Amino acid sequence: IGEIKEVLAKHTSAFYRAFTYYSALGYVYERGDGYSIGVEEYEDFVKKCRLADEQSSMCKKADLMHIFDTTNEEDATLEEEKEMAEVNNDRALTRFEFMQLIVRIAIAKYVHGGESSRPGGKKPRAEKISDVSEALDALMSRDVAPNLPPEANVISDVFRRGRLYTRPIHEAIEKSEAQLRAIYDFYAGMDEEPEDGRPAAPLVKGAEIFAKKLNMSLDEWFMLLEDAKLIDSEEEIFAKQEEIAELKADPAVSSEELETREAELQEELAVLKRQPRFTRKEAVLCFVWSQPFVTDEIKRRERMMHLSFTDFCEALARVITFKPLPTQDLLKAHSARSAAHFFLQEEQGVHEGRKLCKLPIKWGEEKVDPATGGAMLRPPLEILISLIFERLSATGEMLTRHELKKRLLARAEAKRQAAEDARLALEEATTPRVFGGVTDILAGAMGKRPDMM
Repeated sequence: IGEIKEVLAKHTSAFYRAFTYYSALGYVYERGDGYSIGVEEYEDFVKKCRLADEQSSMCKKADLMHIFDTTNEEDATLEEEKEMAEVNNDRALTRFEFMQLIVRIAIAKYVHGGESSRPGGKKPRAEKISDVSEALDALMSRDVAPNLPPEANVISDVFRRGRLYTRPIHEAIEKSEAQLRAIYDFYAGMDEEPEDGRPAAPLVKGAEIFAKKLNMSLDEWFMLLEDAKLIDSEEEIFAKQEEIAELKADPAVSSEELETREAELQEELAVLKRQPRFTRKEAVLCFVWSQPFVTDEIKRRERMMHLSFTDFCEALARVITFKPLPTQDLLKAHSARSAAHFFLQEEQGVHEGRKLCKLPIKWGEEKVDPATGGAMLRPPLEILISLIFERLSATGEMLTRHELKKRLLARAEAKRQAAEDARLALEEATTPRVFGGVTDILAGAMGKRPDMM
């Protein structure tokens, strides 16, 4: 056991980064909370790290799925285990379960390595390693670490020490702190939407907001980004993928024509994918990379799943590494009063907008000089902050809690009206007709359906 602990300690960084990334994917694709690894994410991990070996007696894909199920079994007999069960999804792995799973895979792949799935069958790729700790080291060194995607190898402290914890960034955030805190307090004060369809409401009001320490969840972070219209569309990519699928399914297209045309479309798709975009995935990564490490994922789960105000400022700064924004020179060249006006010009067809912007900083940096790192980050960060302020404020005045409250009330009323419309439609659909359908059709034609958000 002691030797296994030493190996886990040796690979702690790679293990935690892998867990963070694959957990985050669950939230990206709206099938998890972002802090546990579901079945689909586990399958992706197995595929990326090439862990399955169909020639092995214990490490075929079916065996690895069985390991997932076995590790995830919960026995809530003790009080502590009951507490774990409350936060642990039945079909998802917490961090400590993922660690246990890694050890089990090492045993299946290497301790039982060299054992064929059938007598005289083809020999498995992995050699036999009888010592469990050595097998675990081999798994992490040969299979996991080298095959993790770049996003799972990001060391958060590189960005912090090289760019964030610098005087230029401190001054930029301090200059806008009052408004940033107003935004943070507003969105961190949102509760989850009740099951009955009623709109979300602030957890605290007025002076109480200062008495209660608020923390921002992933849902609240994403709500802010959507309200500020920061999430980039992927419609161009989806449309191109659909065009390729339709081409392949068209029986009238000859094989020669298909090969030529598909190659052209695939190249166009590759160009679109290379363009920097700030999508749901990048938004989630900015959030999880900005969180400090939490040792106890059960007892301190709330802290593990939320951003403090300081973390929130870091997450905003990390947006710069994904989202192309106009520079002051670009704004001046196109007579744009602000970043919001610049993107409005793009919508109006005045210029190409986002395509004219470049990323000043890459998200995967391995080393940054603090002497220049903060100075490079400050201009685009100030542009981003001003863009958020302008888009969240319905007026041209300074963004305040009062202004945000007005937005909340308007949004809550729209959501309430939409829920009421849905309820009435369902009631109408399930109510027995007395005079038949004609009367109902005429009545519906005379009604006016309000716009839904």
